[in-house]
Amino acid sequence: MMLQLDAVLVDVEIACLYGVLNKEIYMKVPEGYKEEYGELNDTALLLIVALYGLVQAARKWFQKLWEVLITKKNFMPSQADPCLMYRNNEDGMCIVLIYVDDNIVIGNQTTIWKMVEQLKKKFKVMVKEDTTDYLGCKVLTSENKRVGWIGQPHLHKNLQQYFGTLTNNIKIPKTPSPPGFHVVRPTTETSKIDNKTQKLFRGGIGMILYLVKHFRPGLSNCTRELLKLMDGAMTIQWNELLHVIKYTIDTKETGIQMDPKYDEKWHLEAIF
Repeated sequence: MMLQLDAVLVDVEIACLYGVLNKEIYMKVPEGYKEEYGELNDTALLLIVALYGLVQAARKWFQKLWEVLITKKNFMPSQADPCLMYRNNEDGMCIVLIYVDDNIVIGNQTTIWKMVEQLKKKFKVMVKEDTTDYLGCKVLTSENKRVGWIGQPHLHKNLQQYFGTLTNNIKIPKTPSPPGFHVVRPTTETSKIDNKTQKLFRGGIGMILYLVKHFRPGLSNCTRELLKLMDGAMTIQWNELLHVIKYTIDTKETGIQMDPKYDEKWHLEAIF
């Protein structure tokens, strides 16, 4: 029997401000405070809740959400990832996937909207029923929602925009890097590329890292090696980066296709 599920995106606005601090933390009186609230004898303010910019802000927000979902709404954290929580009751299965303040609620229509209403009672949220774009990833499903595909065309477009003219004359590569590729660090300052090119080098590596993180593990080996030269690369490594980018742009249709097999036990095939 095929399990049919729907999903919505739930964006919690000003999420980090919901985090409650359990230690004394002070901040300087911000500019404009006196004009808005009058004179203040003290030179600092005691924070009651977290603010954006605090090191622990995201953690405090997660603890608050954990308290609401786990303690009060009977959700359970997944053993594979505590940021994936689920609840199974008389209404059916409800799954919440958490990424800071950008969350996906998955289930049937009843479980989804009951969950959304419960979150609205605790937080200010914005709900989107279009789930095709999540965290910079394009998420597509077949009409019967049996097969899914995830990719990052936005990032490939950025690579083309910033590096397209630099890679036009490179022969289309069959692999992201040669077998056994590894980098050799520069021996002198004069052998390094100039600062402007080094900035581009770091930017290119940063873009590819996002691709590796989500759905292009085939780029991980060459990216790991090039990461060793973020502080100073030579021309040979700059050319290798352009080689990797050329391969990435030419294979921009690459993604992960997810096709669960419904036998006696579920099997998930991921096709790169």
